[in-house]
Amino acid sequence: MKSPNPDLWTLLQTLDQAEKRYCNLYLAGFTSKKEKYLRLFSALLKMEVYDERALLKKTDFKSRAQLANAKHFLQDQIHKALLAYHKAGNIIYQTRDMISLSEILMKKGLTGQGMALLDSAIENAREYELIEVMLDASRIKLVRLVNIGAPSVVLPQSAEIIRNQKEILEDLQKDLGLLEDFFLLYQTVRSQGLKQARDLDFDRQESFWLEKLEGMGPFRDKIMASTLSYWIFNAFGEKEIARRFFLRSLQLFEEHPRWKVRLNSIYSSGLYNMAIFHLNARDFGAMEKVISGLKILLQELSSHPDKTSRRLVQLRTENLERLLICFGDESRINSPGWKIFEKNLPQARDLELEFLLTIRSLDIAILFLRREYAAARKLTHDTLNKYPAGLPENGKLRLRTLSLIIFYVQGDIDLLDLEGQNLQKKLSRFPAEKPFFAQYIRLLKNLSSSHRFQDSLKQFLDRGWSGPELTSYQQASKMVFDRMLRSLIS
Repeated sequence: MKSPNPDLWTLLQTLDQAEKRYCNLYLAGFTSKKEKYLRLFSALLKMEVYDERALLKKTDFKSRAQLANAKHFLQDQIHKALLAYHKAGNIIYQTRDMISLSEILMKKGLTGQGMALLDSAIENAREYELIEVMLDASRIKLVRLVNIGAPSVVLPQSAEIIRNQKEILEDLQKDLGLLEDFFLLYQTVRSQGLKQARDLDFDRQESFWLEKLEGMGPFRDKIMASTLSYWIFNAFGEKEIARRFFLRSLQLFEEHPRWKVRLNSIYSSGLYNMAIFHLNARDFGAMEKVISGLKILLQELSSHPDKTSRRLVQLRTENLERLLICFGDESRINSPGWKIFEKNLPQARDLELEFLLTIRSLDIAILFLRREYAAARKLTHDTLNKYPAGLPENGKLRLRTLSLIIFYVQGDIDLLDLEGQNLQKKLSRFPAEKPFFAQYIRLLKNLSSSHRFQDSLKQFLDRGWSGPELTSYQQASKMVFDRMLRSLIS
């Protein structure tokens, strides 16, 4: 007997609320037997763990074979619904649809309408730098031209298309060669780790890589190359050079503002990283300007069909606003305008989940800095115990460390010791995280038995970090933890 296949259930667990609603409406559009598929859809969504026996009881299917067929059909419909839902915000899908429709029109004998639509698709692809799509559309046009019209008209147009395609392919080959250099180094650094990467034969001349970057044609390739350059130089410890490549990415967006919305995820990520630079320098004025830039982008995305993009920009903005509160003065910390973000956190995934968890940690830190320790403790407990499945283990470590700081302040030493021991055991599964989190466990255990805790705490905070190089995630966590601990020094 075949084992139960959970693929459809797994797919449905990744859907956000908007996708679920759209899929439900899509399924409701069936003219026959829609109720049984809607019941199956609903039953699968409600399952916390896939259980085929329970699924048979909750639906109208009499056998596993019937259920398997229904799941196959439903999965096919969900795929179609997702394609239709995401097509609205995806220029590649839209342009390819124009090409497909143009071919249908021409097969029906509507050559003029089909060719006009094909030309629009080619212009669309050119404007958005969709090189592969543009080549496909041009090839289709070339084939159609051969079958229609007088040679005196067709030959010049065909020759122009072939010449343009050759130029595009030559430029594409050059850009791919340049990008290959960036990607090879990037993958080598990632696969060998930062310590080994520093021993690589790497040309650290900024001008060498900048020349490669500027030699590229399409805007997308330049942005990709500048982002990779930032990451590579940062990994090699060339912080100032990395920063200049990072600034070059943002400068490219300023030179081509129409791409801010089109590549909003990359642009908002750049603004977010810039704000973190300003936070490290304690330049709160510059940080506020970056947040204003994100809010402007959010407004421009208000009518954008891609809701996932808007959501990520919103979460990055909320994150930075909370960091500004955490590191601001008393008036910022006690601002009446602040409130906990989405107290009942929604089901989320991947990057969205990471930002939601970061925002939640910052809300806990703000409650702590406002000396609302009981509320901070409850919010930490609720997040750890009531949050949807999929909470990242790194995030759990951060929340549990926040708990330790709260237990210490509340004088709950027994619970501090117990939770500290449990956390120490968990760290054995995360060797890369162990030095970072272990230092806070040791510190809080020592402080709980120290009569001179203020002096001990001040020495710890002034000493700084002397362990392995911190990741950006750990740096942000350390800044928040230290800010909370520093608030205890009178």
